[in-house]
Amino acid sequence: MMHTLPKSLKTFIMGLPFASHIINIQTGKYLFSNKEYAKHQGFKQPVELLKMTVDDLFRKRQKIIAELTGSPYLEAEYKIRIHYANQYVHEENKSIHLTAHYLSPDGFICLRKFTKLPIFQDNEAVSSLLTYENDITDRLSLIELYRLYRNHYPKNGTKAISSFLCYLTLIPYFNVLPTQQELMTLLQMTINDASKYVAAQLGIHMRTVDGYKQRLRSKLHDGSLDKLLIVLRIYTSGCGKCIL
Repeated sequence: MMHTLPKSLKTFIMGLPFASHIINIQTGKYLFSNKEYAKHQGFKQPVELLKMTVDDLFRKRQKIIAELTGSPYLEAEYKIRIHYANQYVHEENKSIHLTAHYLSPDGFICLRKFTKLPIFQDNEAVSSLLTYENDITDRLSLIELYRLYRNHYPKNGTKAISSFLCYLTLIPYFNVLPTQQELMTLLQMTINDASKYVAAQLGIHMRTVDGYKQRLRSKLHDGSLDKLLIVLRIYTSGCGKCIL
């Protein structure tokens, strides 16, 4: 079993601009990770991971998800997908690509594309597994992203709304959090702000939409719904998180 990783491989992983790590395929123990991966998993330094196995990390995550009031079912699904991906690389000696969404330790939704590659011993058996992750969260539409927040916080709608707005850096715009209906109205307005369009998309009456718009204005610091829509449309144009 390979216990010492080549310096060139470590240098490669440390130089990657996205999260990456290597595990021992037999024991599941972490052999190496870069700072991006450690930070994303809630650790200050990569060396902290070297004391752990993948199962240890998921046990830690389960406690975090419970504290966040996140969905234990989606967390279990995420764990199973990672387990079977690792198993496939080990048994088939092939790389694999998969996409998964999950809650990060800070309570935000992450949608990441995982690439998992086998690392071979001299006898050509898979000794360890290299993973790197591309964050593609910002490729989701605002409506798709908010639906993921609702799914991951099934028992806490307020947490879903606040985490979603916090991820977009929009909390400072609000005096009071919008309700789910008001937020859905706002998100539909980023596509077309006509009340008739929003009403048709949400299956409600136009007068109800107008009422939601007015309530949204009353919850904003400056009452400018048009200004907020401009900021949101910058996000949907592919520019990433909203900039204050």
